[in-house]
Amino acid sequence: MNIFLLIALVPLLPFLAAGITALLKREQRGLSATLVIAAQTISCAISLFLFVGAVSGNEERFFQNFTWLTFGHETLRLGLIIDPLSA
Repeated sequence: MNIFLLIALVPLLPFLAAGITALLKREQRGLSATLVIAAQTISCAISLFLFVGAVSGNEERFFQNFTWLTFGHETLRLGLIIDPLSA
């Protein structure tokens, strides 16, 4: 699996679970709780996997930059990085 997809899934899974939970009815609280707990657990597991890979001894650095906003001749770029220091 693409490492950048894994990095992006860490914040996206809980965010999507919260959005779906907001759309559920009050009678579906059990489903809502299960969905949120599962999203948090999967996000934590992915984070731990990335952490172990980052501090395992190899000095490999993964980064991805992308343009978030463009206004006039200026651009605002954001990026994702996984290295031993950020881990």
